[in-house]
Amino acid sequence: MITAEEAALRAQLILEYPAQQPRRGCELDEFPQGWLINWRGLDGHAGQLSVVIEREGGLVRYFTTVRPAQIINEYEAVRERGHPDDPWTAAACRGRVPRQATERSGDG
Repeated sequence: MITAEEAALRAQLILEYPAQQPRRGCELDEFPQGWLINWRGLDGHAGQLSVVIEREGGLVRYFTTVRPAQIINEYEAVRERGHPDDPWTAAACRGRVPRQATERSGDG
Protein backbone atom coordinates (compact mmCIF):
# COMPACT_ATOMS: atom_id res chain seq x y z
CA MET A 1 0.00 0.00 0.00
CA ILE A 2 1.20 3.50 -0.78
CA THR A 3 0.26 6.68 1.05
CA ALA A 4 -1.34 9.84 -0.28
CA GLU A 5 2.05 11.54 -0.02
CA GLU A 6 3.69 8.83 -2.13
CA ALA A 7 0.89 9.12 -4.70
CA ALA A 8 1.40 12.90 -4.86
CA LEU A 9 5.14 12.46 -5.40
CA ARG A 10 4.48 9.85 -8.09
CA ALA A 11 2.06 12.26 -9.85
CA GLN A 12 4.79 14.92 -9.88
CA LEU A 13 7.27 12.45 -11.34
CA ILE A 14 4.82 11.38 -14.06
CA LEU A 15 3.82 14.92 -15.07
CA GLU A 16 7.28 16.41 -14.45
CA TYR A 17 5.74 19.45 -12.78
CA PRO A 18 5.15 20.25 -9.10
CA ALA A 19 1.52 19.80 -8.06
CA GLN A 20 1.16 23.49 -7.20
CA GLN A 21 2.42 24.71 -10.61
CA PRO A 22 -0.48 26.87 -11.90
CA ARG A 23 -0.55 25.79 -15.56
CA ARG A 24 0.86 22.27 -15.42
CA GLY A 25 0.28 21.02 -11.87
CA CYS A 26 -2.39 18.62 -10.67
CA GLU A 27 -4.77 17.57 -7.93
CA LEU A 28 -5.47 14.01 -6.87
CA ASP A 29 -9.01 12.69 -6.48
CA GLU A 30 -8.85 9.91 -3.92
CA PHE A 31 -11.15 6.90 -4.26
CA PRO A 32 -11.04 3.48 -2.52
CA GLN A 33 -8.62 1.84 -4.97
CA GLY A 34 -6.28 4.80 -5.46
CA TRP A 35 -5.99 8.31 -6.86
CA LEU A 36 -7.11 9.83 -10.15
CA ILE A 37 -4.76 12.56 -11.37
CA ASN A 38 -6.51 15.76 -12.49
CA TRP A 39 -3.83 17.45 -14.56
CA ARG A 40 -4.28 21.16 -15.21
CA GLY A 41 -2.18 20.76 -18.37
CA LEU A 42 -5.11 18.99 -20.05
CA ASP A 43 -7.39 22.07 -20.04
CA GLY A 44 -9.48 21.93 -23.17
CA HIS A 45 -8.73 18.24 -23.69
CA ALA A 46 -10.59 16.70 -20.77
CA GLY A 47 -11.57 13.08 -21.12
CA GLN A 48 -8.84 12.15 -23.59
CA LEU A 49 -6.52 10.68 -20.97
CA SER A 50 -6.99 9.66 -17.37
CA VAL A 51 -4.17 8.53 -15.12
CA VAL A 52 -4.71 6.44 -11.98
CA ILE A 53 -2.22 5.61 -9.24
CA GLU A 54 -3.33 2.42 -7.54
CA ARG A 55 -3.24 2.29 -3.77
CA GLU A 56 -2.05 -1.32 -3.71
CA GLY A 57 1.56 -1.25 -4.90
CA GLY A 58 1.43 2.13 -6.65
CA LEU A 59 0.95 0.79 -10.18
CA VAL A 60 0.00 3.53 -12.64
CA ARG A 61 -2.66 2.90 -15.28
CA TYR A 62 -3.46 5.10 -18.25
CA PHE A 63 -7.05 5.18 -19.51
CA THR A 64 -7.93 6.53 -22.94
CA THR A 65 -11.49 5.26 -23.36
CA VAL A 66 -12.98 5.45 -19.86
CA ARG A 67 -14.49 8.60 -18.35
CA PRO A 68 -13.06 9.79 -15.02
CA ALA A 69 -16.40 9.37 -13.20
CA GLN A 70 -16.61 5.76 -14.34
CA ILE A 71 -13.06 5.11 -13.16
CA ILE A 72 -13.84 6.44 -9.69
CA ASN A 73 -17.24 4.75 -9.36
CA GLU A 74 -16.60 1.42 -11.14
CA TYR A 75 -12.84 0.90 -10.90
CA GLU A 76 -12.86 -2.87 -10.49
CA ALA A 77 -15.05 -3.19 -13.61
CA VAL A 78 -12.86 -0.93 -15.78
CA ARG A 79 -9.42 -1.57 -14.28
CA GLU A 80 -8.20 -3.89 -17.04
CA ARG A 81 -9.12 -1.34 -19.70
CA GLY A 82 -6.28 0.83 -18.37
CA HIS A 83 -2.77 0.38 -19.70
CA PRO A 84 -0.36 -0.51 -16.84
CA ASP A 85 2.94 1.33 -16.53
CA ASP A 86 5.26 -0.92 -14.50
CA PRO A 87 8.06 1.64 -13.99
CA TRP A 88 5.71 3.46 -11.61
CA THR A 89 5.34 0.65 -9.09
CA ALA A 90 6.41 1.50 -5.54
CA ALA A 91 9.67 -0.45 -5.84
CA ALA A 92 10.64 1.27 -9.10
CA CYS A 93 9.99 4.76 -7.70
CA ARG A 94 12.24 4.48 -4.66
CA GLY A 95 14.91 7.14 -4.87
CA ARG A 96 13.45 9.07 -7.82
CA VAL A 97 13.23 12.81 -7.32
CA PRO A 98 10.90 15.18 -9.25
CA ARG A 99 12.28 18.10 -11.20
CA GLN A 100 12.30 21.45 -9.47
CA ALA A 101 9.88 24.15 -10.66
CA THR A 102 12.86 26.31 -11.69
CA GLU A 103 14.06 23.67 -14.15
CA ARG A 104 11.09 24.47 -16.39
CA SER A 105 11.31 28.10 -17.40
CA GLY A 106 8.40 29.91 -18.99
CA ASP A 107 5.71 27.77 -17.37
CA GLY A 108 4.90 30.08 -14.47
